[in-house]
Amino acid sequence: MATELQHREELLDEALNESYPASDSPTYTFGRTKPRASASTGPLRTPPVISPRLERRLLVVSVFLGTLFICSGLSKLLGWQLQQELFRQFGFAAWFVPVVGVLELAFAALALTPKTRAYGALGFLVLLVGAALTHVMTGVLLPFLLVHAGLIAASIFIVLKQRPKFLRVW
Repeated sequence: MATELQHREELLDEALNESYPASDSPTYTFGRTKPRASASTGPLRTPPVISPRLERRLLVVSVFLGTLFICSGLSKLLGWQLQQELFRQFGFAAWFVPVVGVLELAFAALALTPKTRAYGALGFLVLLVGAALTHVMTGVLLPFLLVHAGLIAASIFIVLKQRPKFLRVW
């Protein structure tokens, strides 16, 4: 009886394997333990593999950017006169200083968390491009633009090496 049941299972498995392509196998098994896909998680996929060396580089760059933006955000939120005067010279309203400070702190928190590191770097990119454009429009060019170019390059490095799901096209 057991061999007949086992024979039927093998026939069913064989028929199912022939009817489904290899990339779209059935989501159920007969008495065997195989990984299953579910409707909520979709097909089983392995996460992208990041080498330990690349992970260390990402950590160093994200800690550098996170620390820099924490200091910058705190200086804006604590109301340092230099920050408020710079924003006033660039033509921004006074309420814009704490908004940028909160954004910098939020993006720094994202960048310092490994799973959300790329989202924090994308936020840094938005802020840095806005700051670079502001410096170009107001005529303050070389020193600030060199710093912004380096920080933009570091943010792009994080985004490209640890792409968020919505950027995983390639």
